[in-house]
Formats: sequence, structure tokens, C-alpha cells
Amino acid sequence: LEEEYGGLIIGTIRSIRKRKKSKEVSKQSAKMFSFKDGMKVLPEAIAEKLGNRVSTGVDVISVRKTSEGNYGVTFRDGTQTLTLLADIVLSTVPAYKAAELFGHFDEELIKHLNEIYYPPVLVLYLVYNRKDVGQPLDGFGFLIPEKEEKSFLGAIWSSVIFPNRTDDTKAAFTLFIGGSRDAGFIDDVEQMVIDRARREFELIMKISAEPVLISKRLWPKAIPQYNIGYVEHENFFDHFEKDNKGIILGGNYRGGISVGDCIKNSELVAQRIKNLT
Repeated sequence: LEEEYGGLIIGTIRSIRKRKKSKEVSKQSAKMFSFKDGMKVLPEAIAEKLGNRVSTGVDVISVRKTSEGNYGVTFRDGTQTLTLLADIVLSTVPAYKAAELFGHFDEELIKHLNEIYYPPVLVLYLVYNRKDVGQPLDGFGFLIPEKEEKSFLGAIWSSVIFPNRTDDTKAAFTLFIGGSRDAGFIDDVEQMVIDRARREFELIMKISAEPVLISKRLWPKAIPQYNIGYVEHENFFDHFEKDNKGIILGGNYRGGISVGDCIKNSELVAQRIKNLT
């Protein structure tokens, strides 16, 4: 907003006007949805639609420029190691993985990719009997300000947002622990971290009994951070793509982290690929 409009406040106002004019729905008021079997449904459906035009479950090892000017993508498929020649290579892997794949091109590229910070996040999924939750479930969740000094970042009331996640007698919640605010949690005993967050959450939500289900997932490198100085990385990636025609660096470390941002950016990338062919 600052770059486009010259300031955050005027940028916010003008971007709202722009959305109204184009009838675009803001992120704050846009309807949220998911899939019954989780977000994996989306990429699986895309893969099914593409059929044999896409290979899944393979391990890409490296990308190198050939003497002919195109690119050799080396990958492992089961017990075979194969190389595919391509004029265009679109990468949407995390920045730290892209640093491994494109390491043969430019040491400065590796530096910029590896400097994009992915803090660890522990996702804790808790289900309680609804009758044991004293706090009215009249919202969608909450974020915790840093000054509160709690051991988790916030909670989503999953069964309120997505009613099909539980039956009417249960209440499901998703807690987020760590992030850039408290990345050091990863060095603590995991069960102690979980127990501490649970106690604090149950106090806030006036919960009087043990959960009927606990599930967890640790993401050692979770969401890329657009920290101060990020624009320098973005500028370098733009120059790298211009110097290496046919390579496109994508993913949620460029253009926004949400699924909505990624889908929107994919349309722009598709147009770029079309222009290259």
C-alpha cells in the first residue's frame, strides 16, 4: 500500500474504493469455506483433472541450465532417477527448498531464498463436550496480543466456522503455538508446551472438563514472514527471472501467504507462462 499509494492510511482508503469499483470482496468480509475432507481435496482434484499430464509423489533433486538454453529438471520417481527437459520451470516449493533446487544458478539467489524466515508452529486440535464449554460460542475465535504473555498465539473455533467438523454435542478448537513471536518453544518439551497452552485456553473459555480428543501437528517451518527488508528479496527474484528466461519463482513467499492469494497469483503466473510460449 505504501509503495502503490504513498502511505498506509490513504492506501487503505483507496484500495477499498478500488475494490468497490471492481466489485471485489475484501478478505475481511469474504465468505470462508473448506472441504469436508480437508484442504488436500483441492490439489487432489486438480491432479485428477490433469490426469497423466502431471506426475505426483516424485522427489525433485535439482534444476540446471543446459547448453541448449533450456532446463534439465532431475527427479527421483521410485527407484528411477530421471531428467526432464523443459523450456519453462515454475517452482512453488518453499523458499528454503528452492534454494536447494536452484543452487547451481547463483549464490546470491541462495542467500536471498534462505533469508526468508519460516518460524515453527505447533497446531493443536482440541475437541470438548459442548456442555463443558462455559464461554458462549458466538464468534469465530480470537488472537492474543503479545502483551498478554500467553503461551499460544490464538484459537479458531473450528466447529463454529465449519459445523460439519463435529456433531452438535461437541465443540472443536484449533490452537496455534509458536510462530515468530515464540519460536523458542520448539526447544521445550512438547508435552509441557501443549499442557501449558491447554490450561490457559481452558481458563479463557471456561472449560470444566478434559478434552475428548487431542490431535497435534508440528510444522518446523510454517509460514514465510514478510519481514522488514523483504522488498530486497522480491527485487532480486524479479531480476533473477529476467536473467533466466523461463524460470518462475512462485509460492506463498511471493505475493501473499493465504490460499486465496495463491489462487489469485496462479492466474497471474498462468498468464506469464502463456506470454512465454
